[in-house]
Amino acid sequence: DQAEYYYHKTLSITPHSLTVLQSMVDLKTFEGEYSDAIKYLKQITSLYPNNLEYGLKFYELLSDQENLVKAERALDTLSFYHPNDLEILYSRVEINFKNQNWIALINAYYSIYLLIPENIDILSKMFEIGINTGNVNIVSEIFWEIKNTSTNDRIIKLLIEIEKYNGNYNKSIELTKELIEIKDNPVELRIQLAELYLNTNNFQQVIEILNPIYMDGFFSFNILKMLLISFSLLDNTKEEINISKKLLFE
Repeated sequence: DQAEYYYHKTLSITPHSLTVLQSMVDLKTFEGEYSDAIKYLKQITSLYPNNLEYGLKFYELLSDQENLVKAERALDTLSFYHPNDLEILYSRVEINFKNQNWIALINAYYSIYLLIPENIDILSKMFEIGINTGNVNIVSEIFWEIKNTSTNDRIIKLLIEIEKYNGNYNKSIELTKELIEIKDNPVELRIQLAELYLNTNNFQQVIEILNPIYMDGFFSFNILKMLLISFSLLDNTKEEINISKKLLFE
């Protein structure tokens, strides 16, 4: 059409014109001629490799066309000029997910967290990826690194879950005690601590933690069950009978 004819004519005179090349990209993208749009974007990124807007468009079109190798290279180039750009980092998340490159995906999320540490939901995403892809130890290393430089409650909670997942109950116990101090001794965390002690067969500790809660009137099935197990395995028949009676009415 007339606009395209004009752009081609201008390009023949000034082949390095960023404005004309951008216009051709926009035109070809609008027309759905993505291979041509990619061709012009390649010219832009070769001439102006630090152009963030069109560098990201180049990445997006390549990614949409499932040309993931070239898409990742486009991000590599942009990252050189814009190492801490969030949009590039989120694009890293996208392409690493597409490539099922789980370790790189975890590290991309970590880079985002370092830039915006108030976004603690990222930590939960890293945890889920680690658990679901068999890379929990990578996440554990990162989380311990974060914990050593901050007092983030979410990190401690997630580390408790990771250590439990790995069967490291003693570490989970230490972390839970730390969290109890931070949170001013809440009942739910004390119950969680008792569950961890139960997993280590430390029945006396279970009783010492749960009995005061029980005496204060908390009669949940979970508390009664743990007390019953502990009294039974310590051969405390009297208390075992008392708890059994209580369970009958729960």
